This record gives sequence, C-alpha cells and structure tokens, in this order.
Amino acid sequence: MLGIDSPPGWPQRRWNAALGAAVSETMWVLLADAPGGAVLVSCCPTDFQHFVEQGLGRAGVRQTLEIWCDVPVEIARRRFEGRHPRRTADRRRMGTLATDLPPLKIGSTLRTDITGPVDTDPIVAWVNQYPAATDDTTSARIHRP
Repeated sequence: MLGIDSPPGWPQRRWNAALGAAVSETMWVLLADAPGGAVLVSCCPTDFQHFVEQGLGRAGVRQTLEIWCDVPVEIARRRFEGRHPRRTADRRRMGTLATDLPPLKIGSTLRTDITGPVDTDPIVAWVNQYPAATDDTTSARIHRP
C-alpha cells in the first residue's frame, strides 16, 4: 500500500500528514472536473471540517449530501481487522475516532444504521429527492464509512 511506511528520515506522523494533504487535494481537483458530481468517501475529524468546506468551495460544489454510517466502535474495529488482517486497530484510537467523527452536516445529512445488512432503498429515495447537478453546478455526495 502506497505510503504505509514513511520515507527514510521522515517521522511517520509528518509523512501521514503530507500524504493526507496530497490525497485530499487530489480529491478536490478530481471533483472539480466531475460535472455530474461524485461520491466521496472520507473520515474527517470535526477539526478538519474547514478543510472540507474549503475543498468543496474550490471544487465549485453548491450542494452536498452526507450519508453518515452509524456503527458501534467495536463492530467497526472487527470489520477493519477483518479487511486488514495484518493490522490491529488501536482500541484507544478507535474510541477517539468515534467521538471525533460525528457527521459534518455541511449539507443535508442522512444517518444510516450499518450494524447489519443495509436496506439501500430508503437511502436511494433520500438521495433522489434532491435535484441532480446541472451544467452550472457540481454536487457532492459524501459517504462516511
């Protein structure tokens, strides 16, 4: 995986910040070039909300829809470890993320329980109640895992 280890002489925290900034900027540039809008998957702590708002602004986004996936921390941790068997989720960090990652509520927000199978019909109906992007505006659908 690109960027999992920092380059020689770089502290891991500094590398993570630099890589995260590059990834975020790439996301906003690609969004700006997506006239039909996009689905963005992001885990942004609330103290990064201003970066999200600035990125959406630079991309010309005027409408956002946020789908917030509600799941207990323990279930999220087990799922993470199931997808990444070589990595163990830090229980303390996962608990911090659970309190630092509420919905951003930049636009309309739908909370969805994902502790079990998800019925997507209500989600699709919710998204479809909002007008799609037009030629003069870009929309973003923000999905938070």
